[in-house]
Amino acid sequence: MKSHPRFTIVIENLACIAAAYSEGVAGRVLGEIWRRFDEALSVVDWERDEKSYGLSLEFVGPRLDDAHLQELEDAVQTAALTPLTIGKIKLVVALRLSRHDAPATISYINRNLDVARYRADMEAAVLAYTAVRSGKVQFAEQPIVAADAPETFLYRERLIRLTEVGSGKSIAPGTFLPALERLGLTATLDRWVLMDTLRQLNAEPELSLGCNVSAMSLNDDVCWNSCLRGLMARPDVAGRLVIEVTETALPADTATATDLLFALKGTGCRIALDDFGSGFSSIAFARVARPDIIKLDAVFVGETSETIFGSELLSSLITMSSCMSSLVVVEGVEDAECLAVARLAGAQWLQGYHFGRPEIPHDRSQAVAAVRLPTADRARARRQLIRKPVASEEILR
Repeated sequence: MKSHPRFTIVIENLACIAAAYSEGVAGRVLGEIWRRFDEALSVVDWERDEKSYGLSLEFVGPRLDDAHLQELEDAVQTAALTPLTIGKIKLVVALRLSRHDAPATISYINRNLDVARYRADMEAAVLAYTAVRSGKVQFAEQPIVAADAPETFLYRERLIRLTEVGSGKSIAPGTFLPALERLGLTATLDRWVLMDTLRQLNAEPELSLGCNVSAMSLNDDVCWNSCLRGLMARPDVAGRLVIEVTETALPADTATATDLLFALKGTGCRIALDDFGSGFSSIAFARVARPDIIKLDAVFVGETSETIFGSELLSSLITMSSCMSSLVVVEGVEDAECLAVARLAGAQWLQGYHFGRPEIPHDRSQAVAAVRLPTADRARARRQLIRKPVASEEILR
C-alpha cells in the first residue's frame, strides 16, 4: 500500500514560552496554532494529528504537487509571521516544517533563561512582525561600487526599515534584529524578505539587489522550497540576486547551512558573506561555503588610519579573501581618506557613506505589501481535519 507524504510542524520556542510566561500560556499557544492550521489547510487533502510540540500532517490527496506544497508552506509562513495574542500577552512563534513525523530537534531552549531579557526581546519581535504583517515595511538601498569607477554598481544592498503600527515611529533595526536572533526567530522574516526581493527584481528587469539572511536561518525547513522554486522558475531574476549571509550568530548546523547555500547558488543567484572578519565569521566556513562575494567588515578600513600596520592588514585580507571568492567588497568607506586607503590596499569594490547613505528609492515602485491571511469565506469552507496518528518518515533533504 502506497504511503502518504507526512510532515511535522514544530513550535521550536514553545519550551521557552513556557519558561518565560507559564505552562498555561504555552498550552494556549499550542491550541491557537492548531486552530490556525484548521483554517488554513484544505480538509480534502490534509489530515492531522495534534502533538505536544505542534502538529503532524498527512497528505491524503491524489498527488502532492507544487501547488499543495505551496499551500502548506504559505500556511506555515503566515502563521509564523502573525503574532499571537494570549490574554494580555503578545507572542511570536518559531515554526519549523519538516518532511517526517518525528519532532525535529527543538532549538533555542535555555534552562537558565533570562526571563526579563526574553520578554523584552519578545516585545521587540512582536513590534517587528506586526509591522511586517501590516505592510509597514520599506527597504533602503546602498550601492556597492567599483573602486576605479564609482558610477558602476555591482548591486544595491537592501536594508529593511519598519514603522510601528499605530504610533508611526521607526523601529530601529538594532533593536529588533538582534532580538530576533536571540529568540531564534530570524528564518521566517528572512524568507519573507527574500521573496519580497524577488518580487522587486521581477518588477525591475534592470535591477540587481542584495538582501540579508542570518546564518541562523539556514536550516532544513521545508519552507525554503518556496524560495528555491521561485528562483528556479526565473533564472533571469536569480542572476540579479545576491544573498548576503550575516554571521552575527552561528548556524544551527554548518553542513545543513552549506547544503542550502549550494542549493540557492544552483538556481543562479550569488552568495555573499557579510561583515567578514567580525562576529562568528570564519575562514573555515568561507572555504566550505565557497561564496561568490566576501564583504570585509568596516572595522578594517577604520583601523588603517589608527594603526601603522592597518593598510598592510587590509591588503592581506583582500588577498586572502580573493583566494576564496571571485569578488571582494570593502565595507565602511565613509570618506575620501577611507577611499584612498582602500584603493591603496587593492580593493576593487567598495561600500560606504562616501558613495551614499542607505536611502529608500521613492523614484520606483515598491514591492512590499501586507501579509494576507485566508479570507473569511475560505476559512469557513474549511472544517476540522481528521485526527489520526501517522507513522514516522525520513526527513526530506
